Amino acid sequence: MNDVLVCDLLSTELDQLSCIESGVSTDADLDVLRRASGGDMAVFGLFHNGVLVGKGGADFVTTPDVARIWMVKIDEAFRSQGLGTVLMRMLELVSVERGFTEAELLVELVNARAKAWYERLGYEIVGEETDVVYERDSSGVSQRREVMCYLMRRAIS
Repeated sequence: MNDVLVCDLLSTELDQLSCIESGVSTDADLDVLRRASGGDMAVFGLFHNGVLVGKGGADFVTTPDVARIWMVKIDEAFRSQGLGTVLMRMLELVSVERGFTEAELLVELVNARAKAWYERLGYEIVGEETDVVYERDSSGVSQRREVMCYLMRRAIS
């Protein structure tokens, strides 16, 4: 995977971030990047041959003593190639560097594929939680919906 690079999105040009269809392109996502610049979280992009194909974040303040992994997304054309695992391990590594010994994440109850992947990475279900998801409809308008999720956690070191 010599052609793969994971880097802090704060070190890239913001106008490059819309190159992934599900990328950091909404006002809310740009607010996240601003918050990350304050150190409350880390936001990483996964680049393949110089093109942004994935993103993910680690929030260091949502849950005391536990890093919250979130916003993990790999472009459909690049899934099942090990790229998501590279991104997850980077998010866990930066969390360990910040002093965390556990990481957690939310995955929608209906997303069996993602749940199985997180389990392969060592995450276990520790509960359920409601989350809010924002998605763009076909006209580009952001829609808010609440979803039930598994809360999954694992030790990191």
